[in-house]
Order: sequence, then structure tokens, then C-alpha cells
Amino acid sequence: MIGCFGSVSKIKCVSYIKEAKKRIRWLIHGEAGLLLSSLPSHLASPAAFSLLTGLWQANVLGLRWYQIDLRRCTAWLFGDQMKSGRDLGVPLNEAAAQIIASHKGKHKGFLFVNKRNKSIRGNF
Repeated sequence: MIGCFGSVSKIKCVSYIKEAKKRIRWLIHGEAGLLLSSLPSHLASPAAFSLLTGLWQANVLGLRWYQIDLRRCTAWLFGDQMKSGRDLGVPLNEAAAQIIASHKGKHKGFLFVNKRNKSIRGNF
């Protein structure tokens, strides 16, 4: 299939590459456990939280305490943090709430911090 852009002078036509239909693969419990056990201790909690909530790494690492409501078991992400631009309330299951509770008092601002008590940057 070819898409043509009549108003653009430099590029007249673009060929679209057909994407292969493939299965979406999910981690099984054993793989998730192996992943978490292979991470340094300061990264295992945010990675587990990400697996439990479905949140992306950047959203998890950017979480601040004022975005967490343990009484309602909810985390709030604001539109400027989301790709869609819309606010998102994330329900927290018991395991996710326990991870959050275990990080109480480690840092005033960020939920997850590194060994030097600084916000985590980079990849899990």
C-alpha cells in the first residue's frame, strides 16, 4: 500500500511496510520471579510495582508521595506524565500497596530511590 502526500513537495509517496502478525508474549510467574531476583535491590521494588500495576518504567520511577493514596489504594498519574495526556487513576492491589508501604520514610519526594537516596534514572 502506498500513501501519497500531495501538499508536501519533497516527499511524494511513502511505501508502508506491512507488519508481521505475531503474538504478544506475556511473562509467566517464573520468568517474573527470575527477572526480579536478578535486579539490584533498589530496582527490584519498582520493577515489581510496574509488573503489578502495568505502569511504564518512567511513570513508576517518577511517582511522588503526593500521588499515592494508601487509604483508597490508588495511585494518581497526571496528564503531563501520560502519553495520552489524560489523568490516570491506578488501583493498587495488596501486593502493590505493600511495596509502597515498605518505602515509606525513605525519601520525602520520590517513592522509589536508589542506594544514595536519590531519584532513580535510567532503566530497570
